[in-house]
Amino acid sequence: MEKFLALPEEKRKGIIDAGLSTFGRVGYKKASVNDIATAAGISKAMIFHYFGSKKQMYLYLIQYACDRIIEAFTSEMLPKTQTDFFDRILVGMMIKLQVLKAHPSFLQFLMSVYYETDPEVAQEIADFLKYSEQFRGELALTDIDREKFKPGVEPELVLKILVKCAEGYVSTPQVPTTLDVEQLVEEFRAIIKVMRNNFYKEAYLE
Repeated sequence: MEKFLALPEEKRKGIIDAGLSTFGRVGYKKASVNDIATAAGISKAMIFHYFGSKKQMYLYLIQYACDRIIEAFTSEMLPKTQTDFFDRILVGMMIKLQVLKAHPSFLQFLMSVYYETDPEVAQEIADFLKYSEQFRGELALTDIDREKFKPGVEPELVLKILVKCAEGYVSTPQVPTTLDVEQLVEEFRAIIKVMRNNFYKEAYLE
């Protein structure tokens, strides 16, 4: 891996994009190292030279995409600037959409990871998804104003509903490779408004 990280940034980016697009398009099991190498403009042997195996490259790309998203969230200091649960969710979604827009190959790749079933990488994916869920929960729920919710409404459950709703946008057999960020934000704002009106006390409604 050190040899890969020592490459010039432009060459590293080309290899990363080739891996993300290939794995995202056909999944881990069907992805060919040769296809990745061809897309990157290098030899198959160089993929093994840089990563050791297809699996190690795949795991590196998962971590790479995850790190870019986490960096975007932490740079915004989101928990310290938003205490309203729904405002925080909306800002967080916009941050993530901007990351996905800046890195077009992330969306299809990450969704392919989510639905990957190959036993060779199943445990590593399960660990990744567990970590992602924990990070999302901490980001969305830490230091929020719970007083705004109606009695009996648990923010944790509301978050699960929102996550399921978001997953519905990208659960189709053919995941889009581009994002209409403006349309998604508009639709999500409408969903947030409905949920706010149903789960918040009247005194906190706009």
